[in-house]
Amino acid sequence: MADKKTDKSAVMLDRSAILEAKDSKTESVEVPDWGGSVNVKGLTGNERDSWEQRLVDARKGNTGKIDIRLLKVRFVIACCINGEGVKLFNDSDAEALNQKSAKAIQIIYDVGQRLSGLSNEEAEKIAGN
Repeated sequence: MADKKTDKSAVMLDRSAILEAKDSKTESVEVPDWGGSVNVKGLTGNERDSWEQRLVDARKGNTGKIDIRLLKVRFVIACCINGEGVKLFNDSDAEALNQKSAKAIQIIYDVGQRLSGLSNEEAEKIAGN
């Protein structure tokens, strides 16, 4: 039986180190259609769970199918922040934001998705496609 090699440079984390880690990533994203940049952050576990729960709840309607009209916009709402880390949008902005450029929404969605560790396959599975 071969010995398992361990990476001696890897730090073994304890509870405190994990809970205190500054693991939220933020990027400034150029959105040409809007003439500037937007701060996009990766979702926390709680924020991602809330977004996914909204999709599940939307699927519980009469048809069992999900209304994906606001799927990306609601994700963008959860990811866009100002310089102080406060959300730029709230749920009441969803319809107005959905009237903006699909290309701009996609740019932000793609970055937020990457920062949140959400693959296209996972997003499609959650949406029920």
